[in-house]
Amino acid sequence: MRLSVRTEELRGAGEALSRAQDQVARLTAGVDRQRAGVRTWAVDRGTTQADAFLATLLEGVAGAADDLGTLALATSVAAQDYDDAESAALPRPR
Repeated sequence: MRLSVRTEELRGAGEALSRAQDQVARLTAGVDRQRAGVRTWAVDRGTTQADAFLATLLEGVAGAADDLGTLALATSVAAQDYDDAESAALPRPR
């Protein structure tokens, strides 16, 4: 079991999270289009129910994208903090 962290791994994780945020955020466009067109494929109470479902789904997708962005930023900051701490711990020539 390894108990250390490498700065490159943290940066890589931050970048992967950022890419995931972008992918999830792109899903909002499709949900938006479906929600805008609800009246073309649903009628009466079905329209209201479909709109409510898509609104809930849209809120969840947007929230997930925001959370991934927050986690990506925190991971990138942690990588920089780790790099700074590692640099400060190295002996310096006099």
